[in-house]
Amino acid sequence: MLSQQDILEGRNLSVTCKATPGNPSLTTFYWTKVDIQGFRQNGATLHIPNIQRNSSGTYRCTAENSYSNGEKGTHNQSMVVNVLYPPVVNTLFQQDIIEGRDLSVNCTATPGNPSSTAFYWTKVDNSGFRQNGPTLQLLNIQRNSSRTYICIAENMYSNGNKGTDNQSMVVNVIYQPAIENRQLQIVNESETVILTRNISGNPVSNVSWFNKTELLKTETSVTTTSFFIERPTCSDTQNFTLVASNGVGSNATAVVELIVNCKPIPDKTNITLGVTFTTGIEFSIKIIAYPVPQYELVYENGTRNNQMLNNITRNAVNNFTVYYRQVVVDQSSFGLYYLTMRNLFGESTVTVNVIEQRRPETPRSIAVVCEITQARIQWISSFNGGDQQYFTVVILNFQDGTNISYRFHDKGENELHAAHISNLQPLVTYWFVVSAKNSYGSSPSEITRCKTVQEKASSKTGMVVGSVGGALVLITIVLILGIVHRRFTCICKIALENKDRNTTVAANKDKSNYSTIQEQQEHSERNMYDALTSTENANQYEDILKKDNNGYDEKLYEKLQSSADKDNEASSSKRRIPLKIKDLKDDKFVTQNTEEYANTSFME
Repeated sequence: MLSQQDILEGRNLSVTCKATPGNPSLTTFYWTKVDIQGFRQNGATLHIPNIQRNSSGTYRCTAENSYSNGEKGTHNQSMVVNVLYPPVVNTLFQQDIIEGRDLSVNCTATPGNPSSTAFYWTKVDNSGFRQNGPTLQLLNIQRNSSRTYICIAENMYSNGNKGTDNQSMVVNVIYQPAIENRQLQIVNESETVILTRNISGNPVSNVSWFNKTELLKTETSVTTTSFFIERPTCSDTQNFTLVASNGVGSNATAVVELIVNCKPIPDKTNITLGVTFTTGIEFSIKIIAYPVPQYELVYENGTRNNQMLNNITRNAVNNFTVYYRQVVVDQSSFGLYYLTMRNLFGESTVTVNVIEQRRPETPRSIAVVCEITQARIQWISSFNGGDQQYFTVVILNFQDGTNISYRFHDKGENELHAAHISNLQPLVTYWFVVSAKNSYGSSPSEITRCKTVQEKASSKTGMVVGSVGGALVLITIVLILGIVHRRFTCICKIALENKDRNTTVAANKDKSNYSTIQEQQEHSERNMYDALTSTENANQYEDILKKDNNGYDEKLYEKLQSSADKDNEASSSKRRIPLKIKDLKDDKFVTQNTEEYANTSFME
């Protein structure tokens, strides 16, 4: 009797069929398969090498002998062949999941033989991890859960063995970047600096280095980033900003702090202070240094002024402001001082010159650009004499002698000032003078000449820098600046023809072709002109106006100039304290801010 054959797929099957001989005793054997008609294997032994699951079925062994009459005697026995095989796990795909979320992956399989299938999950490089069941669940997944996981399916054979199959699956936990935190870096000047930070994140990050809003460097797909400074200076002390991004969540931002050791560097090396006995002394200076500097203010001879109070404030890690203040001023307070600042890396000295207030210094670097109907004049301010100053720009039409003045506020010492004048006449020479004024007097610049261009030649621009005008125009503009009417009115008409003029300055004023322009500045300075003797000077001025271009009176000009200077000096000596300025309205004096546009006409 043949018994069921349970055999593992892939093995060799060999079953021998036996029979009790009949009569005649010669017996032949062959094997057939019930469900396949074409299957026949002669012989007593059924042999199936490397048996596969499709070979499962009922096989029949037939034994026969041949009778003498030609007929055959037959007998058969059936036998079940049961091929055992494991389940087949279906393909699994990589799982990309954001950190903090829940992961759930279901594993499926094609059943084996027997069909009852059990599932469980393992983790590569972690022998202790096992999760039973077809579903892998990882709640609130973290970056350390990124690994390769294996789903295993198995069934139990009748012989006690198990059939197994598995599939691997990569779990990729992605998370936003993070920048390594390090302490600030302190270096000496001229030492090469390498600022380095490690960047974590999945996927790898793109990084950018910034100095405030200025982009310094970018790198793509990096885990470590560096920024080089070959020869750092004191100004390189700052907080750089490092930004990392990888498309997951928000960008990571870190401050990378660099401090450069350096000696004190003041924002200015010379300070001139114009003071009075009642205004006191007060000044400050900004210093870049690290570490914090020590400082000392002494007279030129090395002694101290014990009345001078001081303190220092820190504006930034390497930026300081030193303040000095003295309430009571006496004669010994004037003079030359040296402010010395030092630290471990060197020292610097600032010269401080304390003087009595005086008239301002002359504006410098006068430049004029003329176009068709407009001009731009610019100048650099000088020391204000220790008193608040303003600027007057006088413009003279050389063709008809008309003029007008504009007032501009002071932006500070050594600052560039500019004025735009419009509504000029084409192909006319204009003369420009910039005068600095305070309570102690005025200082006019040299005359600068500029000629407007033809109206058709719109692209042509004439520019004359620092050109000194002729003697007659020089006298006229000096008089405009020095002999100012009490109403701040000065209307000049230059006589270019050889005709006598019996009209007075007042008459010229009454016949002025200018429209009235209101004073726009909050404070005016009428009183500083009250000390001038207008009548006498006006007469001298009228005499000059009567002169021909080729025959002006030089001695008269020098006398007039000397007289004006004396008036200014006399006025200044009596006024150590700046005059309080009255409000005033003037028909010919226009107040403007620097870089503003003035619109005027030079009419006959």
